[in-house]
Amino acid sequence: MPKPRSRTPPPRTAQPKLGAEIARLRRQMDELNAELVELLQQRARLALEIGRAKALRALGAEDPARERAMLRRAVSFAPPGFARRELSHLLRGVFAASRALIVADRGAASGRPDQRRRNTRNTRNSSASDGTRTAKPTIEAPTRKRSTGSGARARSST
Repeated sequence: MPKPRSRTPPPRTAQPKLGAEIARLRRQMDELNAELVELLQQRARLALEIGRAKALRALGAEDPARERAMLRRAVSFAPPGFARRELSHLLRGVFAASRALIVADRGAASGRPDQRRRNTRNTRNSSASDGTRTAKPTIEAPTRKRSTGSGARARSST
């Protein structure tokens, strides 16, 4: 006759350590997120300065050759982590948001809100609380061809 199974759970020697390790890693993630936000905000302020300097010289807000060079340089020297394709996607979103910020700033400075929509790539328009239309940057990269194979990748940011 088989011995009855015990209903007591196995000892939890690894559980507290695992919970503490996850908590420590999540604190690190929170710190990195805060640093990332600060760096993105610094980049936005610098992009506005560059955009204003270019406006004084009657130069356009977009410089596709410069964006391609920045992207190539950043991705080629990237340490291990994101795949190059994913990193490129993220950076293109940052570039598009910076470009939209510059164009919106030019539109606000000129008093011509229509200029914002006309000169902004990768943006969507939405109504502000005062009824005016504003350009909001999207974080979408150009449309990619999808493979016909089955199975989609799951994405998680932890």
